[in-house]
Order: sequence, then structure tokens, then C-alpha cells
Amino acid sequence: MNQLATIPTNNREQLVAQQQQLTEQLRALQFQLFDKTSPDVVEHINQLQLEKAKQQGILQQAQQQLAQLNPELENFDTGAEQILLGAISEQRWYAFKNKREIVFDSHVGMLFPNFEYIPHVTCPDWFEKQKTYAPNGIGKKEWLSLTAYCYQQEKTDKYFGYEHENFGKVKFNYPKKFRGNQSVQIIFSKYRSYERYSSLGEDKFSYYKEFSHHSKTDSTGTTRDWAKEYNVFPAFKILHDPEIFPNYPRLTSLEKAKIILDFFIKQDWIPNFESFLEQKSGEDVDDFLERFAKAEEKCTEYNCIFDAYYQRIQLQKQLVELEVKISELPEPEPENLFTSDFDYRIDLKNYHLTEINTSVWQYSLAAQKWINDLLTQIDDWENRHQHLLEHALQLNHTLTKKLPTSQNLNINEQEILVIRHQHLQHRLNFSLVPLRSALMELLQQNQEIEHTLKQSYSLKDLAALENQARPSFVLLAEHSALLCTQTLKQLEWLESSLDFIHAIVQSEQQETESYLILLDKYQKDLTTSAVEHGIEAEDVEKWLNEWRQERWQMLTQWQPLVDAGLNGELTESNVLAVLQCLAQYQQDIDKFYLERRLGFHTNHALTPNGHRQEKLEKEHEFTKLNHAFMQQLEKVIFASKTTKQKIWLVRFTEIWQQNIVHEVIEFLKNEELLERSDIAQIVSEEMRKIEQQNLLACLQDAKSYSQALTQREENISKLMFKMRKAIQKEGK
Repeated sequence: MNQLATIPTNNREQLVAQQQQLTEQLRALQFQLFDKTSPDVVEHINQLQLEKAKQQGILQQAQQQLAQLNPELENFDTGAEQILLGAISEQRWYAFKNKREIVFDSHVGMLFPNFEYIPHVTCPDWFEKQKTYAPNGIGKKEWLSLTAYCYQQEKTDKYFGYEHENFGKVKFNYPKKFRGNQSVQIIFSKYRSYERYSSLGEDKFSYYKEFSHHSKTDSTGTTRDWAKEYNVFPAFKILHDPEIFPNYPRLTSLEKAKIILDFFIKQDWIPNFESFLEQKSGEDVDDFLERFAKAEEKCTEYNCIFDAYYQRIQLQKQLVELEVKISELPEPEPENLFTSDFDYRIDLKNYHLTEINTSVWQYSLAAQKWINDLLTQIDDWENRHQHLLEHALQLNHTLTKKLPTSQNLNINEQEILVIRHQHLQHRLNFSLVPLRSALMELLQQNQEIEHTLKQSYSLKDLAALENQARPSFVLLAEHSALLCTQTLKQLEWLESSLDFIHAIVQSEQQETESYLILLDKYQKDLTTSAVEHGIEAEDVEKWLNEWRQERWQMLTQWQPLVDAGLNGELTESNVLAVLQCLAQYQQDIDKFYLERRLGFHTNHALTPNGHRQEKLEKEHEFTKLNHAFMQQLEKVIFASKTTKQKIWLVRFTEIWQQNIVHEVIEFLKNEELLERSDIAQIVSEEMRKIEQQNLLACLQDAKSYSQALTQREENISKLMFKMRKAIQKEGK
């Protein structure tokens, strides 16, 4: 048993504790199930259905603990069952922890009394005692004397498990531990030839075909009834399976042990594994004690393993039984929790609609009860979501702060910033106050109906009140419930999207501040730099208008993008990724005007048609910036999960895709180059073809989309180069 030596004692104690805890839970669950047979359950089926859900939760917890228990049992090399089979094949006699009055001989399937706890029965008393003899309540009216079994064997020549020698002596080594402390004599015959058995006596018994009382006069002349001085040895053949006999050749010892193990489990008997060692003749005391201690240690481990093995099987059986009982319970109705999924129709079943619809009084009282119940539910929800409402209040404070402004803002810019901020403030105004106000208004109106009824003494007034217009009670319930669920849906969404909301609020603030920096600082910086280089104010004004227009484009596109995220058209990750792309594109444009725009002008200021070359080169540079922007957006588009989201994003980017092309076409038209140059006409026509290109056709394939995007950028660059070359020749 090397593998047994590896089991720490604390693991065994923990295993026992887990078993006890799981057993208590299962017993509690079983009690709950059996307790459901009362008549009240039939009348309150909904309570039973709700109880089922609770019981299933307990059952699930029990199953989880059982799953933790199983690996403990399989933590040995050969497995718990194999260890037990080896132990059973080594031991013949068994007493039981939960059946202390019986002893079992595993070699023959016989039960015997354990005379530590069962008194002996004299021969004359046996005939009467046999009718009720049943140690531990087992085998009533089925116990016979061992003599009777021996007699049956001799009569029928049918082997029942014990071999016998000459003169009818049976090989029977009944452990001394079970013989009790009282020395008695056991007789198997009415004849004088018998064997005496006592707690310290013989190991063999003789038997004869008959049994009766026997009297004899002793040497003193006293007549004694010898039968009263002897006792019977009761026995009960409980396991009729010859395969367990030691001389049965078709099964191995482990296979026979498996029959015994299954028998113990089926009977719910918990055996004691014991050594039954005795000191050998001439054996040193210390050697015997050492040998005994080792054997006892092994038996202790066997008992521990059997307890775990038995407990697991018993728990599994109970789980199966409980699952069957639970499956027989009626299906529970869904719990009508007060969330955005609250179903008013379930609660509406508790109202007598016929009476309510025909009585103003009943209508008023029912409506007040309905609305008061909703207000109570709202209060309860609020108490459970204080942290969320604090976030909502903080968010409202943030959005109600005064919007920064600038004297350089024009009317259109001022308007769009204000409208955008107010729209965001309205969309993110999360509060229970408007909902409570609406419900309180409905409640007050119904209270006024009740008050009027109490103060009315005129039939005419009552008739007028009865005919007064009011919604049906069902409509009132539906409307008020929808007000609640819509508000809760917003608040639940807030709870799951706090990071996203904070991100767009921060983005709106940064966008506004950045635009004001453009007007109040960057424009001055660019103007100062231009003056230092002797640039005409007219040219600087034109650059500022271009720059402002590019940023205005981003400003106007911000709200549709954010609304798409708030409305669920785009995922939150989609929106945040596009905002990041827009922020990078904005930085690139600002950097271009602050650091490079002046250089584009000075490079062409003194060349023929320089202003035209400057315009085309600037648009070419914007083509590169725009292409880099489109490549970043392409990653977002093809990271989207649905085609609908991809289509939305492609259409969102069209304004930038077509802006440069449109700008070039307008430039050729405004410079009147179309009438003077065939090249200009060709470039214009090609640009219009590019303007009409639809990248939606490439949405199913990221590679095709990327190639189309790159090809468009190359085509625009080639056309611009061709136009610049034509303008250069014209200047010469």
C-alpha cells in the first residue's frame, strides 16, 4: 500500500468535512422537496415554481462540491475502488459501523450474530425466538441455526459454503472478537457426541440430522436438562452467490471482491476493515506489536477510503433522486424583475379588469395602487443602484458647465458647437427625476378623481365624472410601465457603457477646445509667420479659410458619428476607433498649415503660373494625408462585425474621399483652364470618374478595398502631375 502512505492526514480530514457539508445540503434539499406534498402547494403553484429555482441552485452547488470530491478519490495510482477490492480480498470477516449486531462472512455470504451486542439463545428458547429473531432488523423469520444449514447440506448434498471433515466437523474460524465476553456452550445435536464452543473455546463444530431436548441424571442423582445449558448458533444465508466461494475457479479474487463491494453498497452497510491478528506461538511481543501496528495503519487507510467511496456513491444516488423529483415539479414562471425587461402584463393579472373598467371608483383606486407600486419599485431600484446614479449626476454636472467660446467664432460655428453640446447633454441626461414627475402627475390626477367622488352628492356630477374622458386601465398600465422600462434601459446602458460615455464627453470637450485654439492661437501664429516672410495678407487669409474649412468638416462629422454609437448603429469600439483616426488626421492638417504651408507658397511665388502649381501641389499633399487617414479607417471598417456597420463607415468617409477630387475640378473650372487646355479637360473628366467611384463594391474583401483605395490615390497623383506639367509648359 505505498500509494496509501502518500495521503496526508489533513487531506483526509478535509475530504470528510466536504462530505459532511455536502450531505447536510442534500438532506436540506431533500426535506424541502418532501415538504412540498402539502395541499397548500397545490393552491400556491407559483410559490412552488419559485422554490424550484432555489432548489436547482442548491442542487447545482451540491454537484459542484461533488465534482471537487471525485478528484480526491482518484488521487491514487490504482484508484480508490482498486484499493478497496484488494483490501476486501485480504479480509474474510466483517463487522459494520452502521449494523453492529451482525457479522458477515464474505467467503460464503452468511450472516452471524455479533455476540458483543446480541445475547445468546438457549436451545429450548430458540423455537420461539426464531420467529422474531432479526439482528438490526435483518432477515426476520429467516434465521436458522448453523446446525440446520449443515443438516440441509448433508440431506440435499448441496454445498452452502462450509466444508466439513470426518465426524461432521465443520471448518469454522469465527473471530474471537465477536464471541462476546461470556463463556457459553453451543450444541448441535441431541446426542452425547457434541463439540463445545465458548469465547475462549474451539474453532470447529459437529452437527447431526436432528435436534431435540436431552435430559440426563448426573452422579448426584439430579436430573438435568442438558439442552438448557447449551445455546444455538444462529445464521442467515443472505448472499446466494456461489461465485464468491474461495474454491470457485472462474473468477479472480478481485472479481469476487467486486461482488462483495457492490453488495455492501447495495445494502448500505459500512464495513470495518480489521486485521484480526493474533500473536504467533513463540513470537516476540515487540515484533507482534510492530506487525499489529502496521496492519492497523493499513486498515485505517482502508476505512478512510471506503468512507469517501461510499459517500460519493450515496451522494450521487441522492442527486439522481433529487433531480428526478425536481424534474417532476411544474416549470417555474419567470420572475418579473423590475428591470428594463419588466413585463407589466404579468402584474396586470393581479387586477380585476372587468370591475375596474366598469367602475370609476375601482379605476381610481386600482390606478393609484398601480402607480404607487411602480414608485416603490423605482425607490427599490434606486437604493440598489446608488453608485450608478452618482455617476449619472456627475455626468450631468459636467455637461451643464458653460461651454467655452471665442470672439473669433462666426455664427455658423457658434451654432453648431452649441447645438452639438445641447444634443449631447440631452442624450446623456440620465435621471429618475423626470420619470418620477410623470408618475406623480398621473397619481395626482387619479387622487383627484377619488377626492371628487368623495365630495360629490349630485347624481349629475357623478354622471359627468363617469363620462369623463380617461384611458383604459390597461393603456394606463402599459404607458406608465413603458416610461419606467425606457428610463431603466437608459440607466442600464449607462452602467455598461460608462467608459464609452466618458470618452465621447472628453472628445467633445477636446474638439471644442482644439477648434478655439485654432481660431485664437494658430491663426495668429500663421499670420505672424507669413508677415515675417512678406506674404500678402490676401494669401494668408486664403490659407486660413482653407484650414478652417478642413477643421469645420471634422466638426460637422463628429455628431453623426457619436449619434451612431449612441443609437447602436455602430459599436462603441467602432466610434472610439474612428474618433482616434480623426484626431490623428486633425493633428496632421494642423501640422501641415503650421509648418509646411508657407514653404509651398515660397517655392512657387516667383515662377510662371506659380499660384496654380502651388494649388495643385497643396492638393497633392492633401491626397497623401487623406490616403493615410483612409488607411487607418480601413482597419476600423474591416474590424467591424456586420456588413451594415461597414457600409455606414464607408459612407461616412465618402466626404473626405471626394473632397479633394471635387476641389481639383472646381479649381480647373475657376481658373478657366477647361476651355484653354485639352489636358485640363481630360484631367477633369478623369477626376469626375474617380469622384463617382463607389468603394462599397469592395466591402466583402479587405484586400480588394485596400487595392482600390491605393489605386485611387495613385490615379489622383498621376492626374495632378499631368496637370502641373501642362501648366508648366503653358507658363513657358
